[in-house]
Amino acid sequence: MESIRFGNFYYTVQTDGSAVIEKYTGDGEGVEIPAVVDGHPVKEIGARAFAEHDTLFSVTVPRGVKSIGERAFAGCYEMLAVFLPDGLEHIGCGAFAGCWSLQELRIPTGVRSIGSIAFAGCSKLTHITIPDGVTAIEERTFADCWRLRISALPGSVERIGLRAFENCGKLREFTLPEGVSVLGDRAFSHCLNLETIHLPLSLKEVGENPFYRCERLTNVDVPNGHAHLEMREGFLIGKPAHRLIAHLLSRKEAYVRVPNGIREIGPYAFCENAIAERVIFPDTLTEIGHHAFADCKALAEIELPGSVRAIGCRAFSACKKLQKATLIHGVENIGLGAFSYCEALETVTLPDTLKEIESMAFLLCHGLKSVRLSGALQSIGRCAFFYCDALETVTAEGDIHKLGEDIFKSSEKVSVVTSGENLRRYCAENRIPCRTNEEA
Repeated sequence: MESIRFGNFYYTVQTDGSAVIEKYTGDGEGVEIPAVVDGHPVKEIGARAFAEHDTLFSVTVPRGVKSIGERAFAGCYEMLAVFLPDGLEHIGCGAFAGCWSLQELRIPTGVRSIGSIAFAGCSKLTHITIPDGVTAIEERTFADCWRLRISALPGSVERIGLRAFENCGKLREFTLPEGVSVLGDRAFSHCLNLETIHLPLSLKEVGENPFYRCERLTNVDVPNGHAHLEMREGFLIGKPAHRLIAHLLSRKEAYVRVPNGIREIGPYAFCENAIAERVIFPDTLTEIGHHAFADCKALAEIELPGSVRAIGCRAFSACKKLQKATLIHGVENIGLGAFSYCEALETVTLPDTLKEIESMAFLLCHGLKSVRLSGALQSIGRCAFFYCDALETVTAEGDIHKLGEDIFKSSEKVSVVTSGENLRRYCAENRIPCRTNEEA
């Protein structure tokens, strides 16, 4: 559809005769968008229409506009004020993202939807009025709004999206209204000053640790008799699945005991815990989620019970002080990068039940010297032992049917002991010293 020029604006005409402002070409500091262009009422501000206009200080959107399109004002980093009309219904994805100077905004009462990352990166935004009628705070809507002081949401909100309030550093206390049923993955991550959050009885679904890196969070208020959640000894637990959702970093415990009955440790549950040196796991545990203990800087030793079947992607990645990992009989899968960057890891005991080691599982484990692989192992992924430069001996008791590329690349001291034909062929093709079990 061809754009038509009207002063410093370009617009298109829709089938109902209304106009969409597609582009602004002026360099004015204060702009009033026309309500009518060549007899056509303006109902929409199009995608990127004003994006990255660094001379724009203020803008007035006229009455009659129903929708502001994706990234319409994104990157207008000098913009101090936006005046939105009554009757506006929709604010699009990224509409005001990166408007660094914007400090205050009133969203009109008619607005029903606000898109993802709509205000992300508005680092000086301190106050915003969200009207009753908005049903969702979408993915990263207010991410990196460091100065935002909002403490509650309207009762119409039903869902909080992924990382919706990430890195909102001025939040101290927050109340989710009754009616919210979904709290998305890492919704309040890196809210470093958040101390108290009140959760409603209506909350049914909680994603990956919504309080990841909330270092001062001491009070997660879960109402008595909540059907889906409970707080127990600093742990937020989802029931009836017995999933450990979050461990509060503010407890600063060197010795942590996971409560009995827990079946799953959820993603990011302990991630970046700098204090915990040892974690005791219950024999009810069956799964450790991705990034569950990633970058736990003080963690020195782990022993997983025989009930555990799967270790998720990067579950223990970058645990720089981890020296010993004992996986008791039962574990079948070690996920992608599960122990990658564990530079101090010297000893790992792998169980006879292990069937798969995924790609990069032990990448850059510089201290690892020897590994024993059981006869049940069927698959080793790409770069599984990449740059394990102290690794000398890998003993495989059976043949391994699926072998990825560069399993032992840059692990220059390694030699393999196996009678399995497939693994011996792999070693020959990759010039890795290999002996049979009998020769060893």
